[in-house]
Amino acid sequence: LLRLVKLWAKRRALPDGTKGGINSYAWSVLAIQCMQCYPQLSRPSPVPVFELLLVFFGMYSRLCGNHVVSVRAGHLVDKQEKGWLRDDVPAGLAIEDPNEPS
Repeated sequence: LLRLVKLWAKRRALPDGTKGGINSYAWSVLAIQCMQCYPQLSRPSPVPVFELLLVFFGMYSRLCGNHVVSVRAGHLVDKQEKGWLRDDVPAGLAIEDPNEPS
């Protein structure tokens, strides 16, 4: 899944981390979160490529600015619950680093 998403981003010339876009580590966290939320994607039989991508983009296209992608929690977390909701910061995609303390 991660390889597909990174290929998609590259083919669309999305900026990487060095240019202010999503870096490789963040794409990895997004892919892991997707697999956690949809365990049927990890089934032993191969999953069609289009199904992986549909689930990934479907999941993140419905996110509003009030959620945090949290691999540690294993599901999306409310920004207010984590104390990440602030009036002076525009709403947008928030990705928790699983290696950083909460």
